Amino acid sequence: MLLPFILQPLFLFPTQASPVRRQATSYDVIVVGSGPAGVIIASRLSENSAKSVLLIEGGGPSYYVTGGRERPQWLAGTSLSRVDVLGLYSTIYSNPSTNLLCQNKIRAYGACTIGGNSAINAGLFYEFPASDFDKYFPMGWKHSEVSPAITRLYQKQPSTNKPSMDGLYYQQSGYNGAKKWLVGNANYTERGILFLHFIRKGA
Repeated sequence: MLLPFILQPLFLFPTQASPVRRQATSYDVIVVGSGPAGVIIASRLSENSAKSVLLIEGGGPSYYVTGGRERPQWLAGTSLSRVDVLGLYSTIYSNPSTNLLCQNKIRAYGACTIGGNSAINAGLFYEFPASDFDKYFPMGWKHSEVSPAITRLYQKQPSTNKPSMDGLYYQQSGYNGAKKWLVGNANYTERGILFLHFIRKGA
């Protein structure tokens, strides 16, 4: 889940469901939009307890912890919404959501909700290998320089390579196809799916 570590910001929604609100007449910082960038900025700024941070989202709630209650019937009685169950990400196309998607607010297919597009993309992310940071990124963004921030991210945002309750993998055809091409033909090495990337041998 994306938001539990954000303790200071106030979330405001122009919808019927909203988390607990903090009352204040002014704020030191106002962050507009709770997509991936806005959430991270608000979280980092709120680490300074001397500053008050307001995070405003124009869309509705997404994750259960934010007030999201959109979900299939089989999730009734749980503390999960449809975006908390990563495997349901594909249903956003077959069963569109008026609460999660931007609809006619923008001329593109996107999410206008807490977490932004990261709330509807199955929670997948890509961590660059160290060699990419060192080869393609400018000074200040080399792997040794960003590694402490990456470590802090994993501490705040735990991940798993066993997402199912029984510890088994399902629907592996896409992964197996990519593995055959990347590992078998392109000289990459298979790594754990926790980081969801492949490393070229010798990189």
